[in-house]
Amino acid sequence: MYNTPIQTMEESEPYEAGTLCAQNIERAAEQIFRLLNGKSFTVIVSREHNGFKPEAVTGRRLALGERFSVLSGPGHARRFSFSDTKDTFILSTGQFDAGFDREFDNPYLEFKGRQVIITVRAPMGQKLYWAFVLEPEPEQA
Repeated sequence: MYNTPIQTMEESEPYEAGTLCAQNIERAAEQIFRLLNGKSFTVIVSREHNGFKPEAVTGRRLALGERFSVLSGPGHARRFSFSDTKDTFILSTGQFDAGFDREFDNPYLEFKGRQVIITVRAPMGQKLYWAFVLEPEPEQA
């Protein structure tokens, strides 16, 4: 799917990363949905214009009834969005294949175990990092 599927010897969790493109956007949307659906997670946002100071909010869940659907635009344009209990996140790409994108004009996704980290550009051009990290399950009594 992505341009860098790897698993290093030091890591026990699978690692998959790459640039979002028209060829892999359906799979990316499905992976994010499977990771977050029905679970509590922490969202960490770090913005370039704020000196990359991280802001974290715990206890997030996908909005009730949330389904991910990929919308197509002209050419290779594709996008999907998802909402949690507070915010909406939109991922879009105009790139056909998952080639290297040094400027992060297309989102870059990193899946590792119980988290996904997404590097995107805001509409005004600033770089953003979004991390979605599953919270521990409550202990069963």
